[in-house]
Amino acid sequence: MRTFYKILHTTCETRWGVIEKRIYNELVWMKETGHHLILVCPKDTPLFLKAKEYGIKVYGIDFKPFSFFRNYKFLKIFL
Repeated sequence: MRTFYKILHTTCETRWGVIEKRIYNELVWMKETGHHLILVCPKDTPLFLKAKEYGIKVYGIDFKPFSFFRNYKFLKIFL
């Protein structure tokens, strides 16, 4: 019997470089294998837009020094 996972991936990157391409490729592969994925990253970045277009559930948040407590409270809902 196959086990599927719920995977929450976070990143604060805002560009479209090697790391973002790797994250996107891994998300696509995991979605195709049946896992439930959630991506949390800065809104309207290339990774955010591509993942959303592919059908991955995405949430946009700010990764700024003073948004730490708000982000922590938001991310706790996924536990």
